[in-house]
Amino acid sequence: MQSNETKILKNILLILFIFAFFGLLYFTHIMAEALVPIFFAFFTSMLLQPFITRLQKLKLNFFLSSTIVYTIFILMFALIIFFLTFSLGSFFEDLPKFAKELRDQIIDFINYLSKNDFVRKYIYQEDIMTLIMDSISQFITIKNFNDYFLKPLGFTLDLLKAFGIFAIALIFLIPGMNNLSLRILEAFPDKNGPRINNIISNVMDQLQNYVVAKFIVSFFVGFFSFFILIAFKIKYPFVWSVILFIFNFVPYIGSIIAVGFPLLMSIIQHNSLLGFIFLGVFLIIIQQIMGNIVEPQLMSKKVNLSPIVILTSLIIWGYIWGLMGVILAVPIMSVINVICFNIEALRPFSVLISTHNHKGLKKTVNKDI
Repeated sequence: MQSNETKILKNILLILFIFAFFGLLYFTHIMAEALVPIFFAFFTSMLLQPFITRLQKLKLNFFLSSTIVYTIFILMFALIIFFLTFSLGSFFEDLPKFAKELRDQIIDFINYLSKNDFVRKYIYQEDIMTLIMDSISQFITIKNFNDYFLKPLGFTLDLLKAFGIFAIALIFLIPGMNNLSLRILEAFPDKNGPRINNIISNVMDQLQNYVVAKFIVSFFVGFFSFFILIAFKIKYPFVWSVILFIFNFVPYIGSIIAVGFPLLMSIIQHNSLLGFIFLGVFLIIIQQIMGNIVEPQLMSKKVNLSPIVILTSLIIWGYIWGLMGVILAVPIMSVINVICFNIEALRPFSVLISTHNHKGLKKTVNKDI
């Protein structure tokens, strides 16, 4: 009888947990304006921590080390936003001209195809041209471009507000990361102290390794792509390099989407198939070298998530937080995975969403968990 009551209680708790989980997702969705900069600041603190540690080894105290790193980062970040906003302003001014050139090239291409008897027999030229022209008119006019892209990206007052929240959150988070392990042991002197400390240490180690490695790889993807775009005389190379840097954080589809922007610009500018192919080859080579050769060397602790979980999390967090949700989806799921793996009751969930065998990983888990 007691066993049945225990089963019923567990089922009730599971149902309550599911409701609480979806309630939490809804809460993060409606609070996205405040939570996204805070989460971004948290992951940024992971990125800055090695630099602070390096300065401390040079006999600088924590306050001075963190102040130097924080100031340099904020100034560089603000400078990038300034140049990006300036470049985008010029791009939007030229957008009507680019749209006209793209329309003209599509018309020429359709006219060229229509000379082929097979194409003329099975494809109605006027219907195809009307469909394409209507699509371009709908999505590439200045008004719609602002509606669909500028507002979500936050190149308005919202961007400054988000930047302010991010900067303030970073001020509080960086000191909070200092000696966190010692404070946990002091707060929980019994056996729960090492247990909690082990979980947090595993989360922080894997997360920091992922963030630092991904940032370095993404930075050099954008850096080398910038010079490739200059060599091919593609306009607004800084904008496309930043896009390549940002989207490199998105697994599987990010790099493919990002490469499409400069390739489209290449077609509009030069109308050269050969230039289009060579540019695509060079950009893809950079992506492959950095992603498949350099990144595994830097990432000692790989993200232990199955591909289907990664793709699902991209969709879910993309819906909840938009573009920033897509970028933060993998780090967030990595944190959830490590926490679940280090808690005995939640370990089955970790096994379900992971891609690696957990037998070897159990050695790193505290026996008290």
